[in-house]
Amino acid sequence: MKKSSNVSGSLVLVLSMTAVLAVCVAAAGWWSFDTRRASHESARRTEVEGIGFVLAQNATSLFEIDHLVGIQSQVLAAVRQFNLDLCRVVLSDGTVVAAETVAAITNHALPVNRPARSIPVLPDTSNRYRVTRQFSIQVQERGIAQLSIAGPITYPRALLTHSVMSSVAIWAAGVCLMWLVLRWTKGGAGGAGVILDALRAFDGGERSPAALRVGKQFGQDAEAWNLLIDENEQLHEKVVSQRASDSLRRQRQTSSDLDSACDAMWQGLIVVDRQMRSKYVNGAAGVLLQTTRENIVGREISEFIRDKNVLVGIRSAIDGTVLQRRTFEVERKEQDATGMLRISVRPVRREDPASAIVVIEDITQLRVAEDAQHAFVAQVTHELRTPLTNIRLYLENLLRNDEEDPVLRAKSLNVINQESQRLERIVGAMLSVAEMEAGTFQLSRNDVPLPTIFEQIEADYQAQAEEKQIALTFNLPPKLPLMQGDRDKILIALHNVIGNALKYTPSGGRVEVQIDVDDERLKVSVKDTGIGIDEADQERIFDRFYRANDGRLAHITGSGLGLSLAREVMRLHGGDIEVESKRDSGSTFMLTLPVRSDAA
Repeated sequence: MKKSSNVSGSLVLVLSMTAVLAVCVAAAGWWSFDTRRASHESARRTEVEGIGFVLAQNATSLFEIDHLVGIQSQVLAAVRQFNLDLCRVVLSDGTVVAAETVAAITNHALPVNRPARSIPVLPDTSNRYRVTRQFSIQVQERGIAQLSIAGPITYPRALLTHSVMSSVAIWAAGVCLMWLVLRWTKGGAGGAGVILDALRAFDGGERSPAALRVGKQFGQDAEAWNLLIDENEQLHEKVVSQRASDSLRRQRQTSSDLDSACDAMWQGLIVVDRQMRSKYVNGAAGVLLQTTRENIVGREISEFIRDKNVLVGIRSAIDGTVLQRRTFEVERKEQDATGMLRISVRPVRREDPASAIVVIEDITQLRVAEDAQHAFVAQVTHELRTPLTNIRLYLENLLRNDEEDPVLRAKSLNVINQESQRLERIVGAMLSVAEMEAGTFQLSRNDVPLPTIFEQIEADYQAQAEEKQIALTFNLPPKLPLMQGDRDKILIALHNVIGNALKYTPSGGRVEVQIDVDDERLKVSVKDTGIGIDEADQERIFDRFYRANDGRLAHITGSGLGLSLAREVMRLHGGDIEVESKRDSGSTFMLTLPVRSDAA
């Protein structure tokens, strides 16, 4: 009877210990799950903040060059790649210029300059299921824009499954050990009291295996308990190790995503520490500094950027003496040319300026475009001045002539008419180029009387040809069709090509205009005996603002727009323009246009 009572007491003791163990294991499992969940939330918040920081930096640079399409493209790419449900760039007047969807954008073009004013900072609505962040963007002459970014925090299904399975495994192992202890108990409670004290200590928060073990003198119960403690410790170490491994893997993945995003930038990005050494370098920085990224990392920035003003700006940002972004333009020597770099410097953190971020952009093409536009303005000014001067001179000649001279009057009026038409063509070409730049260059289709057009062109240029002693001939077929197109723009294109032929043909030369037509195509060939075009320049002459680098053109004015405009007109009509030329042997320009097959 006593032995039975002891067995019953042992069974009650084991069951009690099993229940206590289940509670403790559940608490440990919940703690493990909550810790891993918090780590996942922290990684997601860091990821969203990093994306917002990079987008804010890129938007600042792109606003400076009015590259709104680049900002919208980067916002949409970030939304798709990093699972964002909000990513908007809002100007100080509330205009949305970039968003997570095209429908959310209220203005697809940058508004006119507006005075700077601050945007109210939105409250942080982040919670355990969603991250929201705001970043201010300094926009020169347009105020302060705001980048709002938000993304959901999603938890992987394995997060809860792993914690539950670990807890169940620990509890199952404990139950098995308890039953083993009961099975091998020989009637006495042994060290049940000591083991019960250890359980109470465990329930009170004691986790040290040394404090929970009991002496071997208490028999098999003590050995089973100590084995259970060892197994629990091993399982706990395994859970902690797995959690640390998962956290490290997520951090590496997040870092890899940020590296990929930075490497996708076309601007160079360098982070410089307090010792003026490069801590981080993206791929574009290596290309712009004419070296490799691996060669820059860990070395002093002065080895690659030697401009003293830039180095002083980096040091000022690191020391905290200058907290605003500073921009420098540096000339870069290349093998056969000279380029320009724009280098922007600012502290990484305003409150702790222990490092600086350096953004490098290649603005060589921007400077080339600006120079071309300046040259265009000068050339167009000269082009406009010539007909205006001729008009003024012949008007003064008419006003000074008191006697009636029909020949002089007719000549003066003819010159004034020709120069006014020339002036109209120049202004029309400039307006057409402005429409091409704005993307609004369109055709106004109507009937085009080809015979009338060629008669008008021949009459316009006959006097100029006679003045330069150039033989100008037009070879027209007996019958020309009535085609559909934009009469004014076709006239401008023909004027540009034929006018160029007369301009670049010396005195005593010849310009021949040959018109051929079939049921589908109208072909106009303009052949001259002029100075010709080098083979290297034959394709570039159709670029806007381009003029060949030829010493023979020094005394010949031109805007570099005529052929570009002519090709645009031909292609909008479904045709094209080609050139065949040889230096000092003349040129032949061939224009093709589609016509209606049933037109007579």
